Amino acid sequence: MSSCLNSSWLGLNYIENLADFCRQNIDRFYENIAIQQGKVLTPLLDNSSNFYFVEKFLLKLNRTLLLELYPQAREIILVRDFRDMACSVAAFNTKRGYVDFGRQRFKSDREYIRTTIKSTAANMLQLWRERKEQTHLVRYEDLILTPEQTLSSIFEYLNLDNSSSTISKILEVASKDTPQLKRHRTSANPQESIGRWRQDLDSSLQTFCTEVCQEALQEFGYNLSGKDKASPLPKTIKPQIKTESPLTPTNSNFFKETESTRKRLEQIKSQFQNIRNKLKNS
Repeated sequence: MSSCLNSSWLGLNYIENLADFCRQNIDRFYENIAIQQGKVLTPLLDNSSNFYFVEKFLLKLNRTLLLELYPQAREIILVRDFRDMACSVAAFNTKRGYVDFGRQRFKSDREYIRTTIKSTAANMLQLWRERKEQTHLVRYEDLILTPEQTLSSIFEYLNLDNSSSTISKILEVASKDTPQLKRHRTSANPQESIGRWRQDLDSSLQTFCTEVCQEALQEFGYNLSGKDKASPLPKTIKPQIKTESPLTPTNSNFFKETESTRKRLEQIKSQFQNIRNKLKNS
């Protein structure tokens, strides 16, 4: 079978067509979400403005593939003091009444910190070092304590409006308490979630967690003793990011053919449904 295929088509055109198909369906998925949320899509068709859909991804996700599909994508690395992260996991498990987040695989908190928390810190550090010239680093603590400045920096990176009026409106909406926030909250307020490791962890675990995460903590500007405020974020000189044009189909009729096929499948589905209803009523 492989000998009958044109290798250049299989290795180039087929892959690009598949990428176009994936992008089209991903875009359609988020367009439907935007419509359900009452967002106006017409201005988004203007290429002079930037717009994004946002997802939170785990470290194991294949970002290389996504960046090939969306070369104009932007990546934000959100870090938190890994000692507080361990405390938050324990508190959330206690609140829900069952153990999750990988903690169920270990017999003790010490073992969980030595494996999962340590590897999370190391992976975040490696990701930052590999992509620090393209990505934007945000600390959870800065987002809580200095939200205006932190959001302004994020929007600047995204080439979005970072005026004080825009940021004020966003913070006003974000400050509203919701049932979802209450379900996830494990401290009285966001400010008290910062540095909680000094109260939630016993002295031996404080020392141990600091030791196993020391390299990442230091590079991300966290104080090892926890007595002083975090240091300024590591500075990087980012190149001017140019907005790249989206992928274009190698076959000009590709989208038309895909849309035609989709409509035909919907017609067949409708026909089957009609037949099924007739059989039920007979």
